[in-house]
Amino acid sequence: MAIVFISAQKKQKVFFILITGALFLALIAISFYAFFPEIKSKFSALPDQQALEIPEVKVNFSIIDSKRVADLELFIPEGAEFTYTAKDNNQKNVSGKMFAKDKEEARQTLESRGLEIVTLEELTPGKSDPFVSYY
Repeated sequence: MAIVFISAQKKQKVFFILITGALFLALIAISFYAFFPEIKSKFSALPDQQALEIPEVKVNFSIIDSKRVADLELFIPEGAEFTYTAKDNNQKNVSGKMFAKDKEEARQTLESRGLEIVTLEELTPGKSDPFVSYY
């Protein structure tokens, strides 16, 4: 009785040949299916005419004008996002972000919290220079 050892390189070569052969057979099968209509018709469940018919689709757009759609609320808040830096009653710096319809509403909200506004700026979405990398 003989023990046969197969090297790792030989295993890799056999694996590569098997994968290449399988891909080649798949390519041939797809080519026959694509280029010979007789073969394609044997495997197709629908005749060619039924496959090309476009179904008639009716869409009811009256739902858009209904009361249910008119009463929907937006997922995102209206207005803009603002960043602020302010001083509280103890003259301690406080900073953060907030949503408001406009800059005046943001100013009123901060003042109603008892903050003295140092800076209040509207955030713009995206980067100021989109061609500069993040890294």
